[in-house]
Amino acid sequence: MKVIPTIVTLPPDAPLWKSDPFRPLNRRAIDAARLVAGRSRKWSSEADPWVSHYADYLRLARTATEQGTEPPGPEFAAIKVAHELAQRADPRRWQIEARLVGGQSDAEIAAICGLTPDVILWFEALHFNVRQSLRAWAYILMHCVGPGRLIGFRGDELAQFWRWATLAAGPLFLDRLIDALHTALKPNEAPTLAVYLRHDAAVALDLQAFVASAVLPHFGPAGKAWERSTLLMREADASPDPDRRAFLRERAQKYFVCCARACLAGKPLPKFCRPPARTAKRSPTAASNVLESAGARQTIPCCKPSATTWANLSEGPQCRNRPGGSTTGLHNNAGHQLLWREQAGRSENVAQGQ
Repeated sequence: MKVIPTIVTLPPDAPLWKSDPFRPLNRRAIDAARLVAGRSRKWSSEADPWVSHYADYLRLARTATEQGTEPPGPEFAAIKVAHELAQRADPRRWQIEARLVGGQSDAEIAAICGLTPDVILWFEALHFNVRQSLRAWAYILMHCVGPGRLIGFRGDELAQFWRWATLAAGPLFLDRLIDALHTALKPNEAPTLAVYLRHDAAVALDLQAFVASAVLPHFGPAGKAWERSTLLMREADASPDPDRRAFLRERAQKYFVCCARACLAGKPLPKFCRPPARTAKRSPTAASNVLESAGARQTIPCCKPSATTWANLSEGPQCRNRPGGSTTGLHNNAGHQLLWREQAGRSENVAQGQ
C-alpha cells in the first residue's frame, strides 16, 4: 500500500510564532529596529502594537541623540527602562529572565527586582517573549537554556544555568542560588559559575553538587566522575549504617565538586580515591594494600598477586613495581577484569608446576 504524505498548510493570517520554532525571543525588538532602518518586519505582523510603539521610541531616542532634541516623553518611561535593561548583561537581567521562565507574574518579579510591573511587561514583550511558549519544552530548551544542559555549562553561562535551574526546581530554588551567589561573590569579581565552586565559598555542599552536575558533561573524561559518584551514592544507599551513608554521600559530592572545579579551570580531573571499608583489623598482608593520599591510586606491593587478589579488586590494580606504574590505572571494565584473572591464573599454574 502506497502512503501519500500529507502536506500541512497554514492559513495566510496565521501568526508566524505558532508555526516557526526558530523565532528569536527578541523578535519584536528586531522588527522595531528593522522599521527604524527603513526595512520591513520579519517576525511580527503589521498589526502588532508592541513593535510600533518600540519603533517610535527608537526614532525619538535617535533623533534626540543626533540633533539634541527633547528625549522621549513620560509615556515611554517603561519602554526606556526595559530598553536599558536589555542592553546590560548583569545578574539583575538574568534574574528577570529566569523568573519569566519560571512563570512568575509581573508584579512578583517587579517586587523582587525593585522595578515596576510595566517595565517587566515591556521587557518580556520586546526582549524576552517567552510566556506564550512555556509549555513548548523543546523551544524553551533551545532558546532559553541552549546546549549547556547536554555538554555542560561554561563558566560564563550563568544566565542559562539560572534558567535551567528554575525549570528544574522552580523559583524558590532560584532564590537560593541568587542568595548563595551574593554571599560568595567578592568585590570586583565577575559573576560566573566558578564562584559557587570556590574552596572558600560559603555555599552549601548540596548546592555546589547541583552546580557541578550542570557543569560536567555526561560523556568524555567527565563521564568517569558521574560513574564513580553514582557508585558511591549506591553504596551509601545500601549501607545499613547511617554514619557510613552520610560519609559516602559527602565523599561523592566533594569528589563531584572537585571534578567540576577542574573542568571549569581547564585542568585534568582529579584522581579518584575510594574510601576505605569499615572492616576488622587487617593482617600485615592485607594492610599493604593502601590508598595513597597523594596519587589517590591503589598500590600492590608485588608484581604477581594471586587470582583471589585480582578478582576482589573493585578498581583497576596499580602495581608499584610494574613498568609505568606511576601513570593512570587500567580501565575498570569486564574485558580487563577477565584478562587480569586469566593472567593471574596462568601465573599460579606456573608457580605450582602445572
